[in-house]
Amino acid sequence: MTYIKLSDQQMVMYDVDETLISHFPRPHSRSWDYYNNKVKHTVWAMEDNIKLLYELRACDYQVAVWSLSGSLHAERMVKLLGLEDVVDLIIPKPKLYVDDKPFEQQPIPRVWKP
Repeated sequence: MTYIKLSDQQMVMYDVDETLISHFPRPHSRSWDYYNNKVKHTVWAMEDNIKLLYELRACDYQVAVWSLSGSLHAERMVKLLGLEDVVDLIIPKPKLYVDDKPFEQQPIPRVWKP
């Protein structure tokens, strides 16, 4: 079996769509065009969330990025945003969370930043 083992540093998990990038125009944000299956898409950077990512990275957090659209999409957006040097792991968005305690009882803060 092959697996990836990250260090025991703190970890922050970032969603891609509407967290790192938006599919809707955002004033004062950088934007990029990209093509998927020959269809042009425009995305806008979610600048506050990207700033927080850099701040957490500076505090020695490992950074994982995921997307419901899959790891290929997540990787494409990481590269588009120029985050290759600060992202440690790219995965598809998990479909399940299995633990001995409900998520609400975990000592993991959830940050929702629209």
